[in-house]
Amino acid sequence: MDINNNLITIRPAEIRDCKICVELSKIKELKPAGGSYIPEDYFKACIDDDEMFLVAEINSEVKGYILGEPMKGNNANLSLLAVEQKNRGQGIGTKLIQAFRKRCDEKNLGFIILYAPKLNKKTLKFYRKNGFEEGKEHIQFGEFRG
Repeated sequence: MDINNNLITIRPAEIRDCKICVELSKIKELKPAGGSYIPEDYFKACIDDDEMFLVAEINSEVKGYILGEPMKGNNANLSLLAVEQKNRGQGIGTKLIQAFRKRCDEKNLGFIILYAPKLNKKTLKFYRKNGFEEGKEHIQFGEFRG
């Protein structure tokens, strides 16, 4: 059940939004292999001139975010998308994707790549519903250095 789209405001993320983005990201799908959840410093580092880190607000409260970046070859990487559990299925994620696509169009980024958790059928259905097509299957590898 979609809420009135006029109630959802999409805007560039600000430093003050990073703490809530950390909380929204504490879901198993966003926990990296062998690592912990995404730290606040990561989100702070993503606030830049690209303005591809956006938040969705309802009544001035952040309910979701989308984070990506331009890549070489006029491509965009959609790294993260999260919506507060109790607000899922209300059109927030779709509105975030629409805003992200608009940013990509403004930057002449013609292809968006993203990775979704294979076992989360709702997530896969969401991306298909929003016009994304499945590519080849991959397995995530990672190495933490430092």
